[in-house]
Amino acid sequence: MKRFLPLAILIFIISCAKEEGNPLINPPGQAYRTQYNSMQVVGDFQGWNLNDFENTKMTLVADYQWEKIVYFNAPQDSIRFKFVANRDWNYAFGTQGPDTGLSGYAQPNCNGLGDHITAGPLRQAGYWKFQFNEKTLRYQITLVSTPRGKIYGVVAFADDTVPPYPEATVRVYKDTLQVAMVKSDTLNGKYEVKNLDDGTYKLFFQATGYNPESLTVTISGWNEVNAGTVVLTPSAVGEYAFADGPFVSITVDGSLSDWLSAAVMDTIGDSPWGLYGDLGALYVGHDAQNLYIGLHYAARDNAVIIYINVNNSDTTDGTLDGNSLDWFPRNFQFPDSTPAEFIIAKWASATPYGPYLRHITSDSTTQEVPSSDYSIADVPDTTDPTGRTRFMEVRIPYDVLYNLGQSRVLPFAKIRVVTVIAGGDHWNGPESLPENSGTNGSGTPTLLSNMFVEVIDRDGH
Repeated sequence: MKRFLPLAILIFIISCAKEEGNPLINPPGQAYRTQYNSMQVVGDFQGWNLNDFENTKMTLVADYQWEKIVYFNAPQDSIRFKFVANRDWNYAFGTQGPDTGLSGYAQPNCNGLGDHITAGPLRQAGYWKFQFNEKTLRYQITLVSTPRGKIYGVVAFADDTVPPYPEATVRVYKDTLQVAMVKSDTLNGKYEVKNLDDGTYKLFFQATGYNPESLTVTISGWNEVNAGTVVLTPSAVGEYAFADGPFVSITVDGSLSDWLSAAVMDTIGDSPWGLYGDLGALYVGHDAQNLYIGLHYAARDNAVIIYINVNNSDTTDGTLDGNSLDWFPRNFQFPDSTPAEFIIAKWASATPYGPYLRHITSDSTTQEVPSSDYSIADVPDTTDPTGRTRFMEVRIPYDVLYNLGQSRVLPFAKIRVVTVIAGGDHWNGPESLPENSGTNGSGTPTLLSNMFVEVIDRDGH
């Protein structure tokens, strides 16, 4: 009895199957079998250009097994393609089925529009291998390597030589396509862009309040290129600005309970001077009109000092040598770029003196700031029965620090703060916050290069 195939199956065989011919040896001298003279992978990623044979041809790597490596920029949700034999759309392998991810089975004789294979996603830039077996019709796409080219360098700022620096955005383009975007490190200005393929790239550097810059870099052989230092110059800004948030809301009562967190945290009890000189925590914040400083400390018969740098436009004020001051001279030095311009000091004893605020008007002289111009509270820590542990809070208006009036500050203003415990005149001390090497209490000169930075204005306006 004869058995007949259903008509639908018969039509499918006629339209999607190809009778296998005699195996060929292709290319000449290759000992692998194939039914075709050539195989290409053609798709939307190269404009469906079947005539671009040199860039689309696949390599016969085993019997009936073809491979082609193609570079893709990531991310790509999907790609569309066909395998085409003999440089002829009539020998196109595609599918009328759904997306099968990065592997599946193709169908022959799919030369109509829309009969392509949809595969993806390709989540990583790199070289992807297309594999196709003309016998089983199975295909697979796998990542074989990620480009290892790298561009690195430094972004510097003409008007800011002390970290933390402003954050710069570095955008990287290849031709007209943006391939990467990174940020510069605010502590050292460094940036790097990795996983770049060979080619020519244009880098654009931008930061708020600065003129943009650009440079061109070429990567060859996936090498690493040092792009050097790019210096951004300030864009035109006014003579003054106003403070930007985030703001704190502080009542100057010595409580410290309204501070959300400390700027620098330490532990009372770890100083070699014990409760005669120790620092527990430094708090720094600001609002639209004032700088606020909080301090948890322990001291007796020693000095508690807070040094402040505001980078005032008056370049004649401030000192680099705290040991030369006419008020609370102590053996602390400061970097050239961050002189101490204000000082808050107290002598902690049974009959304490201070704390008071003074303006450092030259390398050796200080001037009293009227007590009505600022607020200060210094209260005991009731958990310490010795009475040596205390809390201090200070509010200093910008009008005192910058003398610009109407709560104005310098464009891109930053205020740097460091606090120390110190012995008597011309001595150093055992502790600073933030920590600085050399604060060992031996009396030797100590450079206070590490200061906490409070950013007051971020946009220059």
